[in-house]
This record gives sequence, structure tokens and C-alpha cells, in this order.
Amino acid sequence: VLFRSRRQIIEEVIPLTFREYLQFKHGFFPPAGTAQKIRIALNSPPEEMEHILKNVYKGLLNVFTHKNIDIEKELVEYLYVGGFPGSIRTKKREHIFSWVDSVLSKIIIDDIPRYSQLSPQKSSAVMATLRYFAESIPASPQSANNIASLFSSSEISVPTARNILKSLTDSCILCKLEPNGSNSIKITKKSPIYYFTTPSLRYSLLWAVGKFDKFNINYRGIALEEAIFNILLKSKVKCSEISDIKYDYQKGGSDFVLKTPVGNLA
Repeated sequence: VLFRSRRQIIEEVIPLTFREYLQFKHGFFPPAGTAQKIRIALNSPPEEMEHILKNVYKGLLNVFTHKNIDIEKELVEYLYVGGFPGSIRTKKREHIFSWVDSVLSKIIIDDIPRYSQLSPQKSSAVMATLRYFAESIPASPQSANNIASLFSSSEISVPTARNILKSLTDSCILCKLEPNGSNSIKITKKSPIYYFTTPSLRYSLLWAVGKFDKFNINYRGIALEEAIFNILLKSKVKCSEISDIKYDYQKGGSDFVLKTPVGNLA
């Protein structure tokens, strides 16, 4: 937040994408024209888009090979701790998890009571909600009623649960993904999906409660979803090719539906 002449300018700072992580750690830069090719792909019919993106991927693999980058190993490390620039120079993963956990605690104990309608007495419920999201697999729609049901009725009401969800999205710990569809009546009955702004937050929370397991492929899957969402979210902020991001609420529907100038892409 920047303050200028009694006015404030609020700018969201989104955690590192995988490309930015590689850039910081290895000096990796995509081949010239990569961004333009992706923009062209997003504005092309599905078959042509697939062809363009396959060629882009081949070009990236050539760079990885030339720089001796083990892309699979780096992707896993990025999911664990790579969302934060400071993690790149820190060798011990546990130090990063501990630092992230302390930052989250400060936000929940100090910042959220100060800038939301939640009292300090609700901080434990906010943290419990975060841990619930961290352990939830797969990502599924969540309502204030769902969150309230995690606690006794005397402890957390539905309006309070709604404020908890709002405070976690306002503080950019969670991001809300709304359902997509043309039937407005059905959509209003569907709840949003909540993703962590970086999978590193999820893994830090799991580590804090002794549930971090690098061999758990289910957590790996949801972490990859969050990494993709992070990329799409940053693309939406920086360029005009993606005007909105939603999810398909139909059974077996796509994780992400992108609204672009040529229509929806799933």
C-alpha cells in the first residue's frame, strides 16, 4: 500500500510464478517471442492453439537442456517453497516453512482483527479454517455454511464464517474462484472454490501440523492446480487476453474456464 498526498494506492503483489522462480534461481529466460506466441495461441481456435503451445514447450525444453536445469526437480521444489523470492537463497526447507508459518500467524493475530470485522478472539478459528483448506483434497466448492459446520454453533455462526472467508481473501492468503455458466439461478446456488495464492502456503501449513509428506501425490496434484491458477491470475492482471477466470461447476467439468476475446477456453 502506497500513500501519496493523503491518498492510498493498493497494488496486489502476487507470489512468484514458476517462470519467475526459474528466472531468479537460474537466470532462465524463455526464448524470444514466447509470450507473443502464447498470446496468439489464446486468441486461436483450439486445434491451432494446441499446435502453437506444443511448439512453445519444445523450445522451452531446449533451453532447460542447455542450462542443465532438471525441470521436474525444480517444479517440485517450487511447489514446496518457491512462491517467495527469499526462499531461493535458503537451503533448508524447514527454515522457509517456519518463516511462512510465522508470517501467517502475524497476519491472523495482528492484521485481520485490525482490518476486518473479526475480533482477536476469532483468530484461532481463522487459523483452523486455513488448516482445513490446507488439508482438503481435492479443491471443492466451499460456502460459509460449510465453514461454520466445522465449529460448534455457539463458537462460529454463518455470518462469522462468511467474514472469515472474506478476511482470508482480502489478505490475499486465499483466492476465490467463482463458478461459470449461463444459468444465473444455478450459479447463485453454487459456492466458490478457494485456492491458496501459492502452493507454498499450503505446504507450510501442512508442515506446521506435522502433515507434510513429499510422497503424497494427492497434495502434489492440488499444488499443481494452485500453481496453474497463480499463472492464470497473474496473466489476467498483466494482459488483456484473459478477462476472467472461473471454474466449470458441471460434473467432470474443467478446473479453469478462461474468458478470452475469442470465447471461453477450458
